[in-house]
Amino acid sequence: MRNRGVSGRDMSQLVKPAAACTLVGLFLLPCGGSFWSESIQISGNQSNFVTTANAVVCRAPFQLRKAIVAAHGDDGFRVRELECTRPGPGIPTRVLSRPIPLNGPWQVQLMNKDGIAAVMWGYAQHFASN
Repeated sequence: MRNRGVSGRDMSQLVKPAAACTLVGLFLLPCGGSFWSESIQISGNQSNFVTTANAVVCRAPFQLRKAIVAAHGDDGFRVRELECTRPGPGIPTRVLSRPIPLNGPWQVQLMNKDGIAAVMWGYAQHFASN
């Protein structure tokens, strides 16, 4: 009986596509689909919001969850260490983009009394329509 196994050459042809799929699954898909590749650009008449009382916004979207946990623990130092802030309620906010689905982080500009806008990231529940 002859062994009908896969030769070394045939195996390398099978392994390369499998390795590529693994790399795509581990490194490209999490960044590609859910947060940044699909987003809605907001028109001027739909972009005006204000912050809520429990709002937490950050310079980088990947710091939001850690900052929210710190804010719930009333750890202001940790919130600032993550380059985040708790702006308080009623701060005028312009939404620059929202991901699809909307439960991802929004890119926003917080407006101060002088009209200067800081670009930050926050979750939808931290903003109310104005």
